[in-house]
This record gives sequence, structure tokens and C-alpha cells, in this order.
Amino acid sequence: MRKTSPPEGTPPEGDTNMTARAALERAVQPKPSPSGPKPRKLPIRTCVACRTERPKRDLVRIVRTAEGEVKLDATGRASGRGAYLCPNVECLKTAVKRKALHRALGTEPPPECLAALEVEMAAFKPSLESSGPAQTD
Repeated sequence: MRKTSPPEGTPPEGDTNMTARAALERAVQPKPSPSGPKPRKLPIRTCVACRTERPKRDLVRIVRTAEGEVKLDATGRASGRGAYLCPNVECLKTAVKRKALHRALGTEPPPECLAALEVEMAAFKPSLESSGPAQTD
């Protein structure tokens, strides 16, 4: 009868003490730490009009305050019920047409608020575009 060697990684017969010692040494060894701090996750939001997912900074927040006023929230931190839109007027018009803004805010925005929002969004530049490198010609 031919003698076969044990599978790789298993100790020879009668050497169980050796595996316990090796397991203990592996458990006591410090774990390799990743290089640097953990990268932060970007908050992702969805445009209520076109349903595209983008980073929160790339979208515009429209908020309904406790007083019922609907306005553009440039900081993204105003208290109230909010809805996110792409920073273009087409998405605002689509959201109004589909009543997606109405559903998201829980109220029908008055026409004068919508006109003011349209003017503000036309002048609004998202932080991503304004923070890019300046181009000189």
C-alpha cells in the first residue's frame, strides 16, 4: 500500500498542537490597515422630472416651507419638504406638466412661485460647474 501525503495546509498526523498555535498566532497578529481614511460616500438624489440619479450637489432643491411658501433652496439645508430637480428649466417644466413637483412637495405651487423658480433656475449655476478650473483664451 502506498502512503499518500496529507492535503496541503493540514498538519501531519499527531501535530494538532501545531495548528492551534498557528491559529492563535494569526489571531493575535495585527490586521493590515487600509491606506488612509475610508472614502466618504456621495449622497445620491433623483430628479423628480426626468428620474435621473445624480450626486446631491449636481441637483437643485426646491422646498416647501412650513408657511407653505415654495422656493429654491440654494444651500440644500432649508427646513421643509424638498424635491430635487436637474439644474435646467426643461426639468422644471416637465415636473410641473407631469405634476411630479406637486406630488413631491405635497402642495400645488402657485403660478407666481413657478415663474419665480423659472427665473431663479435660469440664473442658477450648480456648484460643480462653478468650481471647475477657469478657462482662459
